[in-house]
Amino acid sequence: MQQPRRPKGSPNGTGGQYAPSGSILAGLPDLTLADVESSHRVRRELYTRLDEERNGWLYEDEYLTATKPGVDADYTDEPVCSPGEETWIVSRMLGSDETVNSLGPVARKFLRYTDSPVQAYTMAQNWVADTLDAARRACALDETKCYSPRMVESLVKPNQVRYERILHDMYGLPAHLGRVGARYQKRLAQWRSEHDGRLTTMDERDELYGLTVDEVKDRIWDDTMHDFIADKLARHVSFGGGMYYSDGSNANPKYRSMPYRRNPDGSRFNGRKDYERHINEFRARLYEQSVERKREEQHWQVASNDDTAASVINPSDREKADPWTLVHLARSQGNDPYQAGRLLGLSRAQVDALLAKDKDA
Repeated sequence: MQQPRRPKGSPNGTGGQYAPSGSILAGLPDLTLADVESSHRVRRELYTRLDEERNGWLYEDEYLTATKPGVDADYTDEPVCSPGEETWIVSRMLGSDETVNSLGPVARKFLRYTDSPVQAYTMAQNWVADTLDAARRACALDETKCYSPRMVESLVKPNQVRYERILHDMYGLPAHLGRVGARYQKRLAQWRSEHDGRLTTMDERDELYGLTVDEVKDRIWDDTMHDFIADKLARHVSFGGGMYYSDGSNANPKYRSMPYRRNPDGSRFNGRKDYERHINEFRARLYEQSVERKREEQHWQVASNDDTAASVINPSDREKADPWTLVHLARSQGNDPYQAGRLLGLSRAQVDALLAKDKDA
């Protein structure tokens, strides 16, 4: 397993600091992906047994501290990251979900998939939780590793966000296809910015002049896919399967002679539309769990004060709000349920009672 930092004095060393190249994540077991090596399966079985036999073991220092030096580095003198330290580190990376500008650097990375600060914040929360859970489990099985504050800081930096893993977890979208999709979205945004926010072009000199919106998107998708595959081939790097152009042809040159892939109704499979379908389902699923949906159901209006939490409602709408929903939603979103309760004129004891009460009780 790779060490997450290089010792001082080593070639390309970082003076004992954690390496910023992303090698930390490469050394941690990704428990959410399908088994490709028996070691993953063995580890998952061990984790399951520990979860069943000793509840909360992932938060016990004896599992998270380094008990002996590693081959390339010695972490035995590093303290285990306390829950308070972890909360402080994570909160700086997440920020708050009040506005786009209030999002932290990690949460802002998720604006690529949504315009909603609440959804971006929720996605970032889930990503951080999964990342740190994998780190704890990895440290628990490696006596040379320590779940230290410096490790936590290195893991939850913006440059460690892996969109393709999130899409893989939720929809089984291949990781390489997720990377192509991210590049496609970037090129699409660039195209819009160069054409006054439109996808179609009015310039007869433009090579895409006269194409419909779908045709422009297909062309950008195909160009992005072609460049991605060409880069992988030039570097002799694998890129997985399931990569298709918008006309249903396989992007892998080895399978170019194969028949076009088709949909169940006989029409040609469109790789670009399939990717966008995954993204739209992803956003819809986020909306189902979002504050925005609750606001619409409860007829809440967002308060105009930028300093107000995302779950806060205007005074004129307080009588419309369901106290149980508001208090529980505030807590689930990481906001202060007591602050939400105060907006409804509830005492701390009344909020405690709501938090302890089931919805249908």
